[in-house]
Amino acid sequence: MQDLQMVNRLGDGTYSGLLVDVLESVSEAFNLRVEYSEPSDGEWGVLGEDGGWSGIVGVLVEGGADVVKESQNFPQTFLELFT
Repeated sequence: MQDLQMVNRLGDGTYSGLLVDVLESVSEAFNLRVEYSEPSDGEWGVLGEDGGWSGIVGVLVEGGADVVKESQNFPQTFLELFT
C-alpha cells in the first residue's frame, strides 16, 4: 500500500500533495502568501551547545518562517482507521 503524500518535492523544485492543496486553498481564500522552502542543513532540528537550534526548528525559532511542516507522511494503515 502507498503512503499518502502530504508534501512531495517534485523534480522541478515545486511541491505537491494534500497539504500543499490545502495551503493553496487557504492562501487564496485569505489572500495569504505561501512560500515553500527547506532548511539549508536538511535537518529537523537539534539544540546546539550554544542554545541555538538547527534545522527546521531553527528556521521557525529565528523567525524565518511562521509555519513549518515536518516530513512525516501518513501511512495507509493509519488512513484506513478513518475510512
